[in-house]
Amino acid sequence: MRLITGTEVRARALDLIATTRRDLGLSPGSTPSSHELKADWLSSFAECKLCRRVYPHSTASLETKRCDECKCSVCYRCDCSVYHLAYRLSLLDQLEETQEKAEQSKASAKRSKRAKKKQKAKEKRIKAKEAAEQEE
Repeated sequence: MRLITGTEVRARALDLIATTRRDLGLSPGSTPSSHELKADWLSSFAECKLCRRVYPHSTASLETKRCDECKCSVCYRCDCSVYHLAYRLSLLDQLEETQEKAEQSKASAKRSKRAKKKQKAKEKRIKAKEAAEQEE
């Protein structure tokens, strides 16, 4: 299970072109259409849609997997789950939870600040009342 090099890919592509020409019954001077070449290429190699690595079909089943949600081939090095709707929805839920917690903590801080202020005012009134009673 190794990654094929660019030279090997080019050599295999040239072999594919020659084979395609023979299979299609073309003479050496004529060229097959790009559609025919692409179809042959896709039937011989698998490409990871995220990292664009190319794997020969002989090892593609070991190194790539078909993602039903993305509807593409993904190699074992890549993680396509970050593009899935379920993952995005869970991120959105987490974001909403953190925002709610921040709002709640802000509200509770305001409440405790008001309560402290009321307590201070109450203590001030009590002291003023005691001071007025002591003067009499």
